[in-house]
Amino acid sequence: MSFLISVFFHNTNVAGLSGSLIYIITFFPFIVVVSREGSLSFAGKTLLSLFSPTALSYATQYIVSFEEQNEGIQWDNMYSSTMLNDSFSFGWLCWIMLIDSMIYFMIGWYIKIVFPGQYGIGAVWYFPVLPSFWMECCGFQSVCSKKPSGLLMSNIVEHGVLEKKGDELYPYNEKDPTDLNLGVSLHGLTKVYKSKVAVKNLNLNFYEGHITSLLGHNGAGKTTTLSMLTGLFSATSGTIYVYGEDILTHLSKVRKNLGVCMQYDVLFDHLTTKEHLLLYGSIKAPQWNMTQLHEEVKRTLKDTELYNHRHKPVKTLSGGMKRKLSICIALIGGSKVVVLDEPTTGVDPCSRRSIWEVISKNKKDKTIILSTHHLDEAEVLSDRIAFLEQGGLRCCGTPMFLKEKFGSGYHLTLTKKFPNQKNDRLCESERVTALIQSHIPEATLKEDVGGELVYVLPPFRAEISSAYLSLLRDLDANMHDLSLGCYGISDTTIEEVYLKLTDGLDEDDQSFSHRAVPIPSNNYVTEDESSTSSYSITDKDDQPLTKKERVKGVKLFFRKVGAIFIKRFHNSKRNWKGLISQILLPVLFVIAAMGLGSLSTSTAEYPKLLLTPELYGTTEQAVVFGISNMSSESLMNSMSSFPGIDNFCLDNAAQCLPANSMGSWNYSDKQMPTYNNCNCTAGIMSCDSFGDTPPHRMTFSKQMLYNATGTNMENYLLATTMEYIQKRYGGWSYGLPNSQIKSFLPLPENLTLSKVWYNNEGRHSLPAFLNSFSNFLLRANLPSDEAAQYSKKKKKNE
Repeated sequence: MSFLISVFFHNTNVAGLSGSLIYIITFFPFIVVVSREGSLSFAGKTLLSLFSPTALSYATQYIVSFEEQNEGIQWDNMYSSTMLNDSFSFGWLCWIMLIDSMIYFMIGWYIKIVFPGQYGIGAVWYFPVLPSFWMECCGFQSVCSKKPSGLLMSNIVEHGVLEKKGDELYPYNEKDPTDLNLGVSLHGLTKVYKSKVAVKNLNLNFYEGHITSLLGHNGAGKTTTLSMLTGLFSATSGTIYVYGEDILTHLSKVRKNLGVCMQYDVLFDHLTTKEHLLLYGSIKAPQWNMTQLHEEVKRTLKDTELYNHRHKPVKTLSGGMKRKLSICIALIGGSKVVVLDEPTTGVDPCSRRSIWEVISKNKKDKTIILSTHHLDEAEVLSDRIAFLEQGGLRCCGTPMFLKEKFGSGYHLTLTKKFPNQKNDRLCESERVTALIQSHIPEATLKEDVGGELVYVLPPFRAEISSAYLSLLRDLDANMHDLSLGCYGISDTTIEEVYLKLTDGLDEDDQSFSHRAVPIPSNNYVTEDESSTSSYSITDKDDQPLTKKERVKGVKLFFRKVGAIFIKRFHNSKRNWKGLISQILLPVLFVIAAMGLGSLSTSTAEYPKLLLTPELYGTTEQAVVFGISNMSSESLMNSMSSFPGIDNFCLDNAAQCLPANSMGSWNYSDKQMPTYNNCNCTAGIMSCDSFGDTPPHRMTFSKQMLYNATGTNMENYLLATTMEYIQKRYGGWSYGLPNSQIKSFLPLPENLTLSKVWYNNEGRHSLPAFLNSFSNFLLRANLPSDEAAQYSKKKKKNE
């Protein structure tokens, strides 16, 4: 049940509170079962017991009932009940709780798969009836042929009609390569958080053997895209194909070929580098034997230069080594698709270069998707770069294509010479500009700051190749005359392309750039061009915040109490749902408990119970008696004569023994012990001698009657209690001396006393054995030929 409840919550505090409330609610049916136990059918009790707290409480009631009988729940009585005509039992409740657990697990498992919550991709609601689901569970998925939907859709996008539409939507995209295998394909991927669109209709392909970088400003959708690719988030619309497998329907299969390096290291401090790779390698590639696994781990450690640190705990490694280890974990196990989320975050330049080498070495036969904010890193590592803007694709292509498409050409940087004693001439930027434009008219001066001049030259083309050559020769010849120290030419960088693509994106977010600022002076009004509000400062605003008088004593105490109440009032006003739950829920639970408690009826009618010793059975029951004075022999004779110790044989003579079949008294060879010296040690009654049984024989109703005459009856009953658990519920003592009667008046010497013994474990043992004694007394005072015809039948409600 806890597993089922946990499926609906992601916050532990809310889950704990809600779990307690649900437990109380599911306990309420137990009140119905207890109050209507006599009128509920077997099926009704079973249905109510499908709530596990009700079944557990009901089973506990059976345990308590058997413990009250000094028997306890045993294997031989778990399917029986201590109550008459009760069809339910503790054993059946155990089966119900097992069925409850299975039902709760199946429901929770289904909800967890269909509605995974904040993280994960949910399956379709009818997934249990899909053959592919059962084939994958049984391990037959690899035998069946792959579905062509993923590759077919990818080919259509790459070569078909959708490509033309894509070119219209993304005119700055370079044509996808045709000689590479398609690793990952995004089709119309969209993710909406409430009213915010994080990713909008994204169509993008990633190819095997290529490192593709995702670039974009903060909030462009890079992390959301990678989260959907790894199955962390589900897409609002669209889908992702990984080597032809749809991530929506084959997520578990996709994850077997997926390696992820998170932005932050997720490592175990006390495990070594080698142990990390062995752990993740055995999980991701269970088909490898130990030799293959150790060889792969050794190769990976050597490739990443971590072999000398293989026995060091992770907590002793540097930041760069930890990032290398995280990348190794993503690569190990034959991962075909590797997602690297800012792999060089927080490392030094030397470690960055080392990590670049690791990534470049392992790109063969892998589709590597890289997310980074370091544009030089993207330029060095990437085979293709995709720029995201406001959740959509702005452009995609190789670094060279993007530079040609968005670059402004070459940058010519010239360094000025400053005047000195030998040469006092200044560098004139007009002369330099005229010289450059005489060769390349399209050249423009971009910067003239400090000691540098930066010119933008048009992209290199065959038509102007001779102009470039003549310009460089002319610069070499006139360096001294122009007062130039040196010069250099550089190509457009990815950083410049990025700045050009993102230029103007934040212009619409400047609504709060200008604010009216109040100045603390009298009646001063200030405004700016974007503000329509004015602020007037009056004399009242200059009053001090605190008074000179300091509050103390009782006044301070009451002020604190008042402040607490005010704070509580405002907090409750903001959190009105919590306030309502604190007031309303207890009231509702009390009303529910009172309503369910009122279901019990006080007018329930139960069958009349005949109060005789036969109530507790016949063949396995024992009854004891003793006589101290022969003046009470008539009572003993009445007990021994027909119908015996109870009235069972008056109505059921055919089921009773005849007088000649009861046999004579069975005596032991040894004299029966007197049980005079008995004491209680360690909670157990012990006597000096124990072993021989009193004389005994059968009664008419087949009970065993023991004659304990001459024995201390009380000690005998206590000493033999453990032998007769639920087998002896009473007896009688006749002719006891009147010295046992406490009276303030003198008693006749021939007056004797009779005792009725009963076992309080039998709830009706006292009236049952007292009723039998009344019958003995009645028959002793009747003529012997008429005594057997009379008896008193006492019932429970009389």
